Amino acid sequence: SKIQQEKVMVTIIWGISGFLVLDMLQENESFNSAYFIEHIITPFEQSHSVQSLKKSHKRVYLYLDNSRVHNSKYSHYKIESAWIFRAPQPAYSPDISPSDYFLFGYIKSKLKGKVFKTRDELFEAIDEIL
Repeated sequence: SKIQQEKVMVTIIWGISGFLVLDMLQENESFNSAYFIEHIITPFEQSHSVQSLKKSHKRVYLYLDNSRVHNSKYSHYKIESAWIFRAPQPAYSPDISPSDYFLFGYIKSKLKGKVFKTRDELFEAIDEIL
């Protein structure tokens, strides 16, 4: 029997207009700059809310921590070329995002005690909660 449960990485980007990106890293995939750009930044940039802000000439800010993937030259170039501005993050601050204060705990409490046979079932449950 398995001692540990499988870990699953879910990325959620949200703001005042709602949830803009919901992504789950698939098995055997690496969360690298190419993945981050294709699955997170591009959908964020193409979301209706971001497009509306850009059309009205308003700045679009995105909170990212100081991970290597978020700070790679490829990610930096994509974010900058998409006219997305990063919310300030002190260089050596702990990785505490606004989602850590409420969202992730809320999702975990709603999932507590449930068993999912597949990653897709888990993803659908998270999507339904949101």
